[in-house]
Amino acid sequence: MTSLVDRKVIVIGGSSGIGLGVAEAALNCGAKVVIVSRSPAKLQAAERTLNAGHVTSLVADMTDEADVARLFEEIGPFDHLVSTAGTLPPGDPIGSTDMEAVRGFVDNKLIGAVMLSKHAVRTLKAVAP
Repeated sequence: MTSLVDRKVIVIGGSSGIGLGVAEAALNCGAKVVIVSRSPAKLQAAERTLNAGHVTSLVADMTDEADVARLFEEIGPFDHLVSTAGTLPPGDPIGSTDMEAVRGFVDNKLIGAVMLSKHAVRTLKAVAP
């Protein structure tokens, strides 16, 4: 795996599951990691799992644009952004699918990614040629 020494990596949804695994892998490659979740309790548990070290945790709600803007202002310059946050897709049979749940899922995954990108670009470090 590539070295991430002295690189700041933000992991949205980094308090559990795949996001926690990404945070751990980035730490193992020398990164300074910021894990983000809307759950303070899950962030505390993740910090214990990761043995803190170069980990910072921040609470933010990815469905709230003002909170996303605040998050990136607070983080400052960074090198990499990973987003694993989101709700599970609806699992109903197609004939009884709840369309509001589908809209919520699409908003979370698509609109959430666009919103993260919109605000992240302001402090994302440029890659040297």
